[in-house]
Amino acid sequence: MISWLARQKFRIDLGISFLVFWNYILLAITASAYIAPLLGIRARWVASGMIIVTLFGVWFVGFVLDKSGFPKAYQAEQNERNEMLKKVAKQ
Repeated sequence: MISWLARQKFRIDLGISFLVFWNYILLAITASAYIAPLLGIRARWVASGMIIVTLFGVWFVGFVLDKSGFPKAYQAEQNERNEMLKKVAKQ
């Protein structure tokens, strides 16, 4: 039962990561109507710019974290907390 629940939680986590992207797109579209008059350009360009800049920013942060070795450190921490790996290592 616990592995079934863990599998479902994993699927929900994957889905939420995609949902965050769509949530931001809707936020950018909504905010662009208020920001556009301040900048003097059309709202569609503001929304497009916000989305493009944010996607690039997220990619850049991911790139920096990848090059800094963060994924390896993160995986090492997960391995440290994994009881099954500890049992196998003791054998």
